[in-house]
Amino acid sequence: MSERIIPFNPEELSKKYASSEDSSNAEKIFNAASKNTTNPRHTAYFEKKGLKVTDIPAARFGDYYKTPALLIPIKDINGKVQSVQYIFQDLESKTQKRFLKGVDKLGCFLEMDSLNGCDHIFITEGIATAASLKK
Repeated sequence: MSERIIPFNPEELSKKYASSEDSSNAEKIFNAASKNTTNPRHTAYFEKKGLKVTDIPAARFGDYYKTPALLIPIKDINGKVQSVQYIFQDLESKTQKRFLKGVDKLGCFLEMDSLNGCDHIFITEGIATAASLKK
C-alpha cells in the first residue's frame, strides 16, 4: 500500500502549529540554521527571482515544519534578531512566507550591507527586490 500524499495547506498548517514563539527564540532558531545547503528546495526562491545565494549573505537554511526553507533574520535597530522570516515552496511550487508567531515586527528590518560610510539607503518591501537593487 502506497503512502497517501496530502497537499500542503498553509492556513491549516498555521492553525495546527500556532505557537507562542517569541523574540527570545528567534536568535536561537536563526543561529541554529545552516549557512550552507545542498537541498535544491532551499534555493528554489533564489532561482525563481534570478538571484544567487551570495546575493543575500544573511540568509540561512533550515526547515519550516519539515519543509526546506530559506531563513531571513529580522532585526531591530540594535541588531538583535527579533523574528525570522521563512520563505519556502509548497507542494504546488508556490512561494510561501511566514514569520514566527506572536512576534512584533514593527521597526524591524534586514540590513543587506553595513550602513557605515554609505551615502544612500534603499528601503524595499521584499528581500528579492533588495537583493536585486544591491546587485
